[in-house]
Amino acid sequence: MEEDLILKKADLILSNGIKLREGFDLPVKYSISTAGPSVGKRNIIIESGEFSVKVPVVEESDFELIHNKSSLSVCHCNRPFLDDVRLQNVRFHAPKQAFFNISQNCKMGCRFCSTTIMGRSDYPTPERIADMIREPVVKGEVKSVSFTGSINRDVQQSVDELTSFIREIHSNYPELPIGVECYVESESQIIQLKESGASEIKINIECATSEIMQIMCPKKDHNLVISMLEKAVSIFGKGKVCSNLIYGLGESDKDLFDVLDMLSSKGVMTNLRAVRMNDSVSEMLKSSFKKIPVNTSERAVSLLRYQEKIFTKYNLDPNTMDTMCFPCGCCDLIPFFLS
Repeated sequence: MEEDLILKKADLILSNGIKLREGFDLPVKYSISTAGPSVGKRNIIIESGEFSVKVPVVEESDFELIHNKSSLSVCHCNRPFLDDVRLQNVRFHAPKQAFFNISQNCKMGCRFCSTTIMGRSDYPTPERIADMIREPVVKGEVKSVSFTGSINRDVQQSVDELTSFIREIHSNYPELPIGVECYVESESQIIQLKESGASEIKINIECATSEIMQIMCPKKDHNLVISMLEKAVSIFGKGKVCSNLIYGLGESDKDLFDVLDMLSSKGVMTNLRAVRMNDSVSEMLKSSFKKIPVNTSERAVSLLRYQEKIFTKYNLDPNTMDTMCFPCGCCDLIPFFLS
């Protein structure tokens, strides 16, 4: 039963989205992400039993959300898939979190990232965000806050901008966990973010090998990221440092296993994320590989099981994180989430 449910979540994660029957009156507001796998799309968060999954609403899909009198269900190819599902109403990107992208004008050019397509310019100030979350925090609807941002001019400018937001929230809500997702180039930048009030940090390794990194993120340094993650553990502590590792970019399972083992041994919790295909990613993979890699639900679950084994080996628990992707769990398969 557990394995079946995990496979179904993987099916939804790897799908192109879900369609709504004509005339369907959606009982929640769409969540429109400015960062992450579902950037720029109209998304809904479906809750079934013990898991939640974020899926974009699209015109054509094998998955369909059905309203059955007093309940909702999901069908796949016109057959029952999930019964009695619920929709989560999310105000700030993630359930029980406020996750803000403070800028999108990025110069790094990662091939799988679509953040820059939004073209947004009306970013809230630190003071405005502190005011926006006041009522949800008081009501207990927001339990943590996280910030990410792009690199417009240089890395230090990005760190300085994130610092100003973190400092404002920490001064207004000193007990609230604050996470930061960023690219850094020095130990001093990590210390700066920690001292401003961040309690957790995510520095993304992105790719399983430096060779794939050179293709997909040519302006990032694979070895530097590993070094910064190691320093982050010494500053933030074990259980408070994580990193996204994207799969489906031509790497082998062994490549992924090696990175998982290496980062886990350093106290870093790696979050496995299936690449979300768009035209840019598809063209890049076509030009880089003889055959475009295909992610399957079976591979996703197999990787999850190895991830759980490695986390157990190094005494890592996603529940030690209060912010960002692990406690949200809507875009990925999370270790032990049904244990």
